[in-house]
Amino acid sequence: MINLRTVYKRAEEHTALFAVGLFALLVLLIVAQSIFSPALVLSGVMVVLLIAVTCVRPEFALGFLAIYLPFESVLLKFAPDDVYVFARYGSEALIYLVAVVVLWRIFSGRQSYRATRFDLPFLLFLVVLLATTLVNLVPPTIAILGARQILRFMMVFFLVVQIAPSRALIKKLTLIMFGIIVFQSLLGISQSVVGEPLDALLLPSEERALGSIVLTEGVEQFWDPGSRVFATLGRYDRLGNFLYIFLLLATGFLFTKDQLKKHTWLPWLFAIGVPAMVLTYSRSSWFAFLFGFVLIGILIKKDRRVLAGLGAFILFLGFILGTSGLNVSMLAEGPG
Repeated sequence: MINLRTVYKRAEEHTALFAVGLFALLVLLIVAQSIFSPALVLSGVMVVLLIAVTCVRPEFALGFLAIYLPFESVLLKFAPDDVYVFARYGSEALIYLVAVVVLWRIFSGRQSYRATRFDLPFLLFLVVLLATTLVNLVPPTIAILGARQILRFMMVFFLVVQIAPSRALIKKLTLIMFGIIVFQSLLGISQSVVGEPLDALLLPSEERALGSIVLTEGVEQFWDPGSRVFATLGRYDRLGNFLYIFLLLATGFLFTKDQLKKHTWLPWLFAIGVPAMVLTYSRSSWFAFLFGFVLIGILIKKDRRVLAGLGAFILFLGFILGTSGLNVSMLAEGPG
């Protein structure tokens, strides 16, 4: 039989310990705020929380990165100087922390390693990278700093495979990313209307440095204000790439009748996202989206409407090039 008096007594003891711990934490934060800046204290609290969450649920850390990175340029622009270095490299450090957690799980026997078809190519890439560094006598620090630019994103793929997040989490994160696509698209369209004031607010043009070390080089706006939209991603080509990747992901739903009936907002996503992508004037994004859309529609879904549309587009493009005398090399040369 349950002794309610004992239960209540233990509950009161735990409540008292929790209250004392919370009070001690508040006192510690107040003392820290009197020594350091409030922004630095807040950043420290967020770092501790992220480390705790990453150690328990690393998939949440990767989800946080997916949501945070599209807004990183704008957030860093308004970050105070005393926390800028932590904010600048915090996302990268979080990837390494997730990697440490995953490796610890594998070596401790809590989970087994999940092999992929990309393991051997990745290993060969590392061998070639090491051989190139040794042959060209590249200093180790320069080699590591140069390689991390691509290695950190390659690591994310393997981390996702090893963590194997649930389907429910993937669905929720995908819907959130589609919501971010809508926000970025609307903000980009607003840029083309408002012009220079909104560009000046969003563009990270200021160079940030720590002593003699340049942390972030400012983005030079060589295009006319409002002519190429970039939303919160700092550059028009980044926004174009971000939009076409997720629009192609939505294309798979668009060609599936059940998904199209279930998600009635999909046409609106394209109605907002495609014009925003066009306004980036990123030609690489245009061609990538067009190629991916045709690949999905014709080779995978075998949709005759896409084949007919492609044929009409080719005829129209040939007519324009034949009658206008447009220099085709202008479409391929130059950045974008």
